[in-house]
Amino acid sequence: MVSFIIHGQTRISETLDNDMAIYTLIISVCILCVSYLLYRRSSKLPPGPPGLPFLGNLPALFVSKRDMHDVFTSWSKQYGPVFSVRLGSLTAVVLNDFQSMKKALAHPNLQDRPFLDYMLAVPGEGLATASGRVWFHQRKFAVNIFRNFGIGRASFEDTLRGEAAHLVEAIKGREGGSFDPEYLINNAISNVICLVIHGRRFDYNDVNFQQILQAFKRNMELGLITGISTMIPLLKYFPLGAVKEILKNVKVIEKFTKELTDGHKTKLEEDDNNVKDFTDAFLVEMKNAKKKDMEDVFNDQNLLWVIGDLFAAGTETNTNTIRHALMYLLHNPAVKRKLQNELDSVVGRDKMPRISDRPNLPYTEAFIAECLRKTLSTITLAHTASKSVEIFGFTIPKGAMIVPNLNSIMTDENIWSKPEVFQPERFLKNGKFSKPEEFIPFGIGRRVCLGEQFAMMELYIFITTLLHRFDILLPENKELPSLKCAVGFTVKPLPFEMRFAERS
Repeated sequence: MVSFIIHGQTRISETLDNDMAIYTLIISVCILCVSYLLYRRSSKLPPGPPGLPFLGNLPALFVSKRDMHDVFTSWSKQYGPVFSVRLGSLTAVVLNDFQSMKKALAHPNLQDRPFLDYMLAVPGEGLATASGRVWFHQRKFAVNIFRNFGIGRASFEDTLRGEAAHLVEAIKGREGGSFDPEYLINNAISNVICLVIHGRRFDYNDVNFQQILQAFKRNMELGLITGISTMIPLLKYFPLGAVKEILKNVKVIEKFTKELTDGHKTKLEEDDNNVKDFTDAFLVEMKNAKKKDMEDVFNDQNLLWVIGDLFAAGTETNTNTIRHALMYLLHNPAVKRKLQNELDSVVGRDKMPRISDRPNLPYTEAFIAECLRKTLSTITLAHTASKSVEIFGFTIPKGAMIVPNLNSIMTDENIWSKPEVFQPERFLKNGKFSKPEEFIPFGIGRRVCLGEQFAMMELYIFITTLLHRFDILLPENKELPSLKCAVGFTVKPLPFEMRFAERS
């Protein structure tokens, strides 16, 4: 009897094990079939590298020792200038040459931005991340305000030169010692955009302002990491540590910005006509929003986001470009001598460079352009298809991301001879500044950077001021800074030290 029970139980156990194995096999096959149906590449999509179920091509990007834009550039040589990848739950079409970028980024149905969902700590759309009606009116408003305030024009020159003078004095305070210039440069560039947005600047030793700059800096560094969270929906419920940090930083920035905007509101209550900066103008527009049926566009939430967008765009990129410029000057002393000789010849030593000198400084313009080619050769903000689009002989489905890979253009050997070499002369033709059509560091199409003129003017004033006032030197017994960069939302040099010696 006991033997029967034991043998019976054994047979039952074996039967259950067999059933479990069969069920597991069936479930596995079902999952694989569903995965195949969901994640297979449509024949109408551009070709691209094979991926894994659920994760797509993310593992290939993670295990690569190269940055994402370098990986995309190498894939473009295998799959063509327009290829598709699967990034977790998202389909992305990557653009890698000028013609495809020019055509796609001008298409009216390829202008939206990916929805950030839970990544938004504050409800709102802002400017850079907005889509449709909100983006259209926010951009139109910003362009008009920039034009009315003379931002990016000669009338804005004194503001830039004033902050450049503050930077010069801060550098002189280091008494020729070696230091990392990032801190001072970031303060100076940030103050310029603060003057535009808030009508005020902050002392370089302001503790609260330093906290805000650090929060922005970290969010830009963490940008690509947290972007993964929008590609894998499950991470919505298990947020990465980087996601938590970026949300914490957003709250710090929000608190600081809200305090400033509240001050603007109080001022405007006393005098509606006292409009002196971007925030004032936005608040006035908010008062009239209901009459114009624009309450979804001009509201408190969007004000905070637009300010954040302008601050991030107006600070991080130019700070990194100027730091790159200084790094390249340390590596290329012959280039530095050419620049200073040109400045001394055209401007002289008894006055500072002005915007009116720019047409007569072709080598300086070429130097700045080459810095931008090397600095901004990465992936720009993604677009999203608002509708299915037939383009390039393929179908881009609604909701697919459009990823413009500037790296492929800025390193294309068919456009740039020896693109890996830093060579300002590539932008000179018969002694005059000249740039090819493919030089698009600020993007192209309907969402091209609206601050391009402003950024170019700012770079010119700060770089020429530093070269005019100081000799750029490597500290004694120090090796040249690494040309390797850290990649986040922008490409930034690794920390390095240098010396500024006053020129006579």
